[in-house]
Amino acid sequence: MGTKSISDKNIGVMIFKNKYGIACFALTVMLIFSSLFSIGQHNRLTTREKAEGWELLFDGKTTRGWKSAFSEKFPAKGWLIKDGMMIVQSSDGGESTNGGDIITDKDFKNFELVIDFQLTKGANSGIKYFVNAHQPRPQNPRSAFGLEFQLLDDENHPDAKMGHNGNRTIGSLYDLIPAHQNKPVRKTGEWNNARIVSRNNHIEHWLNGVKVVEYKRGGDVFLKHIEESKYKDLKGFGLNSEGRILLQDHGNRVAFRNLKIRNLDTHGNESEDFYSSRLGMVSYTYRNSFQKNISATLDTIMNLKIRNVEFSNLFGKKADEIKQLLDERGMRCTSYGVSMNDALTKTDEVALNAIKLGAKYVRVAYLPHDEPFTIENTKMP
Repeated sequence: MGTKSISDKNIGVMIFKNKYGIACFALTVMLIFSSLFSIGQHNRLTTREKAEGWELLFDGKTTRGWKSAFSEKFPAKGWLIKDGMMIVQSSDGGESTNGGDIITDKDFKNFELVIDFQLTKGANSGIKYFVNAHQPRPQNPRSAFGLEFQLLDDENHPDAKMGHNGNRTIGSLYDLIPAHQNKPVRKTGEWNNARIVSRNNHIEHWLNGVKVVEYKRGGDVFLKHIEESKYKDLKGFGLNSEGRILLQDHGNRVAFRNLKIRNLDTHGNESEDFYSSRLGMVSYTYRNSFQKNISATLDTIMNLKIRNVEFSNLFGKKADEIKQLLDERGMRCTSYGVSMNDALTKTDEVALNAIKLGAKYVRVAYLPHDEPFTIENTKMP
């Protein structure tokens, strides 16, 4: 297997052969380097998100909009705002024994919520919703009651093996409905994305873009799960008409960022195009238009409900300038296309452009070969 690495220790670029021997080009961006480009991109709304009714629940700098679950003030300890993250600090692993849970200062009913979260090894936490802000303060420390999107290091926390059929694992409706077994979970220390949708009591949990739980709040199946859970003696559990969003303090360090929510009573009732987040456009298709006006061309593509664009040309712009234009429209560059020669001889430049574009992959579309084209004559020496 032939490889070529660029000079920066935090970026890995590798030329490799797949099982057919065809040369491929892959780019891996390590967290330390990429964070230099990404900190300023978090905890903000794109123009498109604003138009769709999204609001920030966390500005990346302050605790504005949050308070303790059992008092009117934000906890004096146990929580930290740092580098654009809201962090529940590690203590003894106990439930609400340090700073305690925090909740939003507003109630929500029909909503779509997205949150990025980062677990440490063995961590336990949760995102709760339909939380009653007027629950009596318990005599002994505990978490406030509410329906919970479980956040857990399944591999290293014993709670993953408790409950019934995995209903305490990451993404599950805690102690009620287990998340799908084939859920996409990223490694401890990496960022995951949670999404909760509540529309007329129809609830969905999404983990890293995949729906892992779906249920009808108040339905027969839901009520049956309540009767078999730790909440069976709590009258009306999970049935209040609206409630707060809660981030749980379970004594383990967990970081949160990009907390966004929108009210589905006023936004999001239009039918969502299933393909809008899945289809992509290659810049070559609109190459003549891109040469004349990149902004207008991106608007044209966006109006086709396509959010993903592969760039194989920067069209006279800098990579970070294109990234800004994409961010303003809620679009993204999925891959950066280059020639095999550039991949091999301009590896540093290619890698840095890919990073600035936010591309996940570098693509080589054409493999130099002898005529006629066969699998054999495309193999790398």
